[in-house]
Amino acid sequence: MGRRQNPSNNRFAEWVKAHGLDDIQPRYRSAAQWLAQNWEAVRSITPNTSDPIQLQKDFNEQKTTSILPADLAEVEAEKVETIELDQRSAERVAKVINPRKG
Repeated sequence: MGRRQNPSNNRFAEWVKAHGLDDIQPRYRSAAQWLAQNWEAVRSITPNTSDPIQLQKDFNEQKTTSILPADLAEVEAEKVETIELDQRSAERVAKVINPRKG
């Protein structure tokens, strides 16, 4: 749709104008295109809005916070042993984990 068919900026701008979409803000136009491509998946959520940007945000949020299926709900995490580090060792580990910090 639109951008996929017209990868160059100039051709896409021509397509947008030809289809009367040039009066829509680019971010809304982009979100509306996303919505059209993902309509079946978005229909499964209960929309509280018709704003395509908000629908996209709600959909992405639901994907990251969705409840696990029942067969996975009872999976327990393994117990992990912890160790205590002295200050110097902790600082060295922190430098390895976050090399830009410190």
